[in-house]
Amino acid sequence: MRLADRFQAPVLCALSIIIGVAIGWWLRDSQNTPDLLLELNSRPESSSGNTIAVDKIERMVDDSETDSRQVRFRFVQSIDSGQFDEAFTIFRHHDRYHSDIAAELYIELIKRIHWYHENNDLKPAINLLELFTEYYSRDSGLLRELATTYTASNQFTKALDAYTNARSYSCNREEIRSLDQQIHQVAHRLYEQDKGQSSLGRLIPTFLKLSYLEPDYSFYRFALAEGYLTVNDIQSAIRELKELQIQGNERASELLAQLVPARHADDENSGKTVIPLSGTGGQYVVDTVAGSRHNARMLIDTGSSVTTLPSSILLELQKQKQASRVGDIDLTTANGTYRSSLYRLEQFQIGDFLVSNLEAAEFDPVDQSIDGLLGMNVLNHFNFFIDQNRQQLSLMPRQME
Repeated sequence: MRLADRFQAPVLCALSIIIGVAIGWWLRDSQNTPDLLLELNSRPESSSGNTIAVDKIERMVDDSETDSRQVRFRFVQSIDSGQFDEAFTIFRHHDRYHSDIAAELYIELIKRIHWYHENNDLKPAINLLELFTEYYSRDSGLLRELATTYTASNQFTKALDAYTNARSYSCNREEIRSLDQQIHQVAHRLYEQDKGQSSLGRLIPTFLKLSYLEPDYSFYRFALAEGYLTVNDIQSAIRELKELQIQGNERASELLAQLVPARHADDENSGKTVIPLSGTGGQYVVDTVAGSRHNARMLIDTGSSVTTLPSSILLELQKQKQASRVGDIDLTTANGTYRSSLYRLEQFQIGDFLVSNLEAAEFDPVDQSIDGLLGMNVLNHFNFFIDQNRQQLSLMPRQME
């Protein structure tokens, strides 16, 4: 027998013993941690030994407050006891290190806010939300809750600020549409509140901001115009009302007529007026007023000798005794010549000028974006110029022969 063969069996035996002992110690350690946790849970917190062991376990599992139930309890308890700073500190800590727990705390926060609403206890809800939104200033959800709470406490200006901030940080179209509707409602309530108190002037900055945010919402401009009138800024009010008049706002036209009495087209000393136009490709549309208050979008047609208006406007003017049928006229169109009713209007306004006793033919245009044609029987009252670059119509009254 060789020497190597004589020692092979004892070596293998020794290695087996060493491996077995190592596995045994590993299994013992793996079972000790749960036993230790169980033991700690059963000991009173005052035990000094328990404190040392807890520190050891905290180092092993990172942080004892990862128990979400304990954290939620501390968070809600802080809110209920009015310790909002402590609640905010808890939330901010977990928002930084434990996003899952922070999400649960966010839900608890909203629940407490709604509880305050249900119990009509709005002051602590406002204080809590103001604290959170001061740091989380781009959280549209918290901003909406703050705006809703401001609205419930009739703090409409603050509510609008919160809603507009939420809108600026929102990327969802449906959410933006919903926010716009809420902003409209609060803006109307603010307007009615301050109109009753004769203090619309202080709302100028608010409605100026809103009109920049949503320039096509005419209510903002009208409220802004009334605010300017309250502080005797007539020119600014006229500017806003003219913008509304272009959009076809009858209420603005009536108020503008009181502020700027129309000049007669036959008065050579009336001066020049410049009117904005819309349209492209050599076809321009101008906003006019038929009778005292019927807005009409008219396509400028220098090839037409007579102005035309749709039957709907002419019938309304007849009912109001501002127009009368005086006969018939042959109109030539792209589809041929046909007989049409001819009316005489008491007045027709273009820009700041009035044309009296204007004859207009009844004609319903195919293009629904316009109401009629502005013919030469209006334009002949003026020396006129169309600035195609600026899209403006300049009118200067001239002496009619």
